[in-house]
Amino acid sequence: MTGGIDGRAARERRTCGMSVTAHGETGNGINLEGRFQQAMLGIHAQAKGFDYHPTYFLRMVVDQGGLPSAKQLLSGSRLSDGFVRLWEEQRLDLSVEALALREPWRELFTQEELDEAQRRLDGAGYDGQ
Repeated sequence: MTGGIDGRAARERRTCGMSVTAHGETGNGINLEGRFQQAMLGIHAQAKGFDYHPTYFLRMVVDQGGLPSAKQLLSGSRLSDGFVRLWEEQRLDLSVEALALREPWRELFTQEELDEAQRRLDGAGYDGQ
């Protein structure tokens, strides 16, 4: 069992839902899932730049977390209203689908989720540029 201050900090991080691994954390202690959460919030911030305020998306990310929200949005074959709006704005680069397919986020998703993301983007004519 790990003791002392370092052990307590590791336990606190684990209880907050953060994994404590040598490979998964950045220098400031944020793991890959935490960085993905920040990237999801970044989608919302960038969308405001063209007067789109995806409040349902933001609430979902804040309440459920970025990764669970992305996985929910990628489940099934229905396009979200947000995806459609981003397509209309020619900003599918800000979609959850595009984000999931980028490194280093790909490893957070199953092959089925990645395939669904790619299928949606291909169907919308998005080439990743």
